[in-house]
Amino acid sequence: MATFYFNSYSGESMNSQWLKHLQSSAYINDINDIISKNRREIESTIRSASSEQINAITQVFGKLDDGFAEVSNYLRDINSNISELRSEINEMAAMLDWKLSLLIEEQRLTNQLLGKIAQLLRIPDSQKQRVYHIEQGLKYLKNAILDEDINSSFYIDAMEGFVEAEKIERKDFVTLNRIGQIHLYSQKYLNIPLAQEYFLKSARESFAEYNAGGTTTANYLSPQQNHQQVFNENPFKVSTAESYLYASRCCYLQQNLTEAIQLAAKAYKLVPEFIEAGFEYAKYLSANNRDIEAAEILEKIINKDRLYSIKALNDQDLSNKAAIQAMLEFLKHKTIKIAKEELGKCTDIINSNSNAMQIINEIKLSISKDSYLSAMKAIDLLKANYSFQFYTYKKGGYGTINKSKVNNKQKLIDYIKCENTGPLECERIINEIKDEKSSEEAFSYGLGGGAIGLCAGIFNGCSLSNGTFSWNWAGFIVSFVLCAGIGLLIGYLIGQSYQPRFIETDYTKSK
Repeated sequence: MATFYFNSYSGESMNSQWLKHLQSSAYINDINDIISKNRREIESTIRSASSEQINAITQVFGKLDDGFAEVSNYLRDINSNISELRSEINEMAAMLDWKLSLLIEEQRLTNQLLGKIAQLLRIPDSQKQRVYHIEQGLKYLKNAILDEDINSSFYIDAMEGFVEAEKIERKDFVTLNRIGQIHLYSQKYLNIPLAQEYFLKSARESFAEYNAGGTTTANYLSPQQNHQQVFNENPFKVSTAESYLYASRCCYLQQNLTEAIQLAAKAYKLVPEFIEAGFEYAKYLSANNRDIEAAEILEKIINKDRLYSIKALNDQDLSNKAAIQAMLEFLKHKTIKIAKEELGKCTDIINSNSNAMQIINEIKLSISKDSYLSAMKAIDLLKANYSFQFYTYKKGGYGTINKSKVNNKQKLIDYIKCENTGPLECERIINEIKDEKSSEEAFSYGLGGGAIGLCAGIFNGCSLSNGTFSWNWAGFIVSFVLCAGIGLLIGYLIGQSYQPRFIETDYTKSK
């Protein structure tokens, strides 16, 4: 879905546009919903887009049917689904807008509600009461999100719980963050400057916890396990980055672009895995007419997650800027070039009857579609692991060859090399065995021929005439050499005609 952007030409106030955005963004349940909504956004963009914007869309998608087919396959390949959303960073973050990112918050709240009450029994009674109020706030905030209504009465219940928790501990980053969200997403409590204030307070306190290593109570309240499944960073550091991101959104909604840029940059630099923060950093730079800088940041983001190319096309702060359009075209050509180079390494050595030809043809088809997403699909196929069958050969004993059937997972280029190496290695071993057999047989037959030649030589080399014995050395040598040579030749030919016996070893299962 398109990230929210302010239309300064509409005549509507920022608050009015923001509330309309919140009201119009429906809850989604599966991948198909996400893809369908993104497609409708792109189609809507095309209807009012300039020729330059349409060209940028073509660079990324090619044909829309092809592009979204690639997106659908890609999301399914990485096994993304709504029930597995873990945090602001996940495989679907690029496909969600600011309202729909509440899906992620709902999953986080579910994890927090699981609680660690047994451990919390050791904390002071005043803190136990705070935990109770926080759990009440989280419960009702979860229901408010599921209610899909910015006027949901659950926001009132959630606010009551968090306000009571704040009275007990005014520096709890969880409470401060959730109050900020209510001020950002609820119509009754909508107060964007106040939401920003709460997010900044939350960032300050979570960063203090990060520097201190986390107090006992804070560690129990932090969704640490939830974060560790997504990030490699400390959970308090992650919470700080997320609060900075929400604060930057508040700044954008107030059209304070300079501070929005600074806060998004803080979030991104604090947690480099936080590519949603990097994307919004680029968005705010572009909205502030610093689109060349925005294009540099956005290129890095898209290189980390291709789906942000779609999000960029759906965002008017980005898609109508020449530098962004040029970057998307450059990215397409660069990606196609990489795909062709990697494909060439395979086609240069592949045999026409290779098991990999079907994949090679699929890669060629993807490249021929001449778009960024299809070129990325080609690269995926080139980098993927396959379990094609091939054989390896090793010399056995007594003139045999051990033939092993192999089905290990490996990249396409590695498989083709193995597929080619097998027959060559087999031929080398056969020739080696034949040469050994030829040597053995030639020696044996040559020795026998030499013995026969020795007898024939004696017979031919000596004579008795008129009682006088004479010896013909020439006849003796010729007979010996001739018979020995014939023996050697026969032995060699027998050895060269030998066919080694193949012994198949155990099947090697794919790993």
